Amino acid sequence: MRINKYLVFFLLLFISLNLLSQGKMQMINGKESVSFRFELISNLIVFPVEINGVELSFLLDSGVSRPLLFNITDLDSLQIKNAENIFIRGLGGGEPIKAIQSKGNTFSIHPDVKNFSQDLFVIVDEEINFSPRLGIPIHGIIGYDIFKEFVVKIDYSKKKLTLYNQDAFKKRPCRKCETLPLTVIKDRAYLDLYAQQDTTSIPVRLLLDTGSSDAIWLFEDVDHGIVEPQNFYVDFLGRGLSGSVFGKRAKLTALSIGDFRIKNVKCAFPFEENIGYLRFYADRNGSIGGEVLSKFNVIINFRDGEIVFKKNSRFRKPFLYNLSGVELQHNGMRVVRELEDLASNAGYGSNNNSEGKVISLVSLYTLILKPAIEVAEVRPGSPAAEAGLVKGDVILSINGKEAHHYTLQQLLEMINKEAGERIKLVVDRNGSNLIIGFTLKNIL
Repeated sequence: MRINKYLVFFLLLFISLNLLSQGKMQMINGKESVSFRFELISNLIVFPVEINGVELSFLLDSGVSRPLLFNITDLDSLQIKNAENIFIRGLGGGEPIKAIQSKGNTFSIHPDVKNFSQDLFVIVDEEINFSPRLGIPIHGIIGYDIFKEFVVKIDYSKKKLTLYNQDAFKKRPCRKCETLPLTVIKDRAYLDLYAQQDTTSIPVRLLLDTGSSDAIWLFEDVDHGIVEPQNFYVDFLGRGLSGSVFGKRAKLTALSIGDFRIKNVKCAFPFEENIGYLRFYADRNGSIGGEVLSKFNVIINFRDGEIVFKKNSRFRKPFLYNLSGVELQHNGMRVVRELEDLASNAGYGSNNNSEGKVISLVSLYTLILKPAIEVAEVRPGSPAAEAGLVKGDVILSINGKEAHHYTLQQLLEMINKEAGERIKLVVDRNGSNLIIGFTLKNIL
């Protein structure tokens, strides 16, 4: 990859990059719509995107204006075009980070949906990697380049994404739907909703953010009536490009989406030092993310400025709180023993009794490599912290179930089921196995 020259400027990922000149996503072969499946990981939409002939794994993020690539150091086959160095800034309180701007790349998100001259940004910092926290490889983020060209239907219940040519899309009556205005300002879409704190209903303008796994973020603003909640705890909210994001975890009494009303809504109030410039942008009061959006099937129409909500089977699914205080991530590999199926290996170490049944005299194991499930964060004062769990511990089992048999998301659900449940962990700490037990409890 050849760097032609060196540029330095600050890119706010939440401000559009109209300085770049590029092609556009388009349907080819006479198609008016295409559909494809996606994975839903922690309320985030993950699907394959092919860049210059190499297939990668991307998040669909309606809050990003140009595609971002990261975690590609091992992808020697990927060639990006017309590259030059820049610095960019995102969420988090850290310094701007080094990146590469590239123009003229070929993107394919479906055999019939392509852009033959796509601009993108490559994050150089190897520490910027969302894969360990999601438990699957993630190589990039894409958003506005899709939403600006197509009407996008997200069926969260069937995990299916449908793109419609804007001119060919036909609106259909839906009595069980709520259709709301969508305000698009500089590549970002905003919803005007009502959030209820106690008995007060507050109008809020929220960024539509499919790239957030959280439910609702609100920015404290006393003049607007968004005040610090009385009942909260300090929580790790996620990681942005410029560092970790922390804030106050609380509950809203309710959130109104048209005539749809969701009660006891999970909400976060991020610390101002982590969001900085965002709070005053486009009169924004916060964000609506995947944990709320996934309770509906939605049709997002940037061009006509509207969004359609229809309840799906996830609507009554309770919000997931981190009752244990533990964040997990993949970190490297570890060797585990798997017991072989001895019935198919009868012979050595086996014998037949008088009835012809196989009796095993030894146990045969196979040594295999599995991702190591590491404790990434432990919230101070949480049940896990009080029990002695520390950052860096490797989870071997949860309540007798070996961790390597489960996905990262399944393990997180196992240690955060419901208040009152007893959790018994076996962990590896510096080569020694420890047993750590605690009881989950509500703190809101």
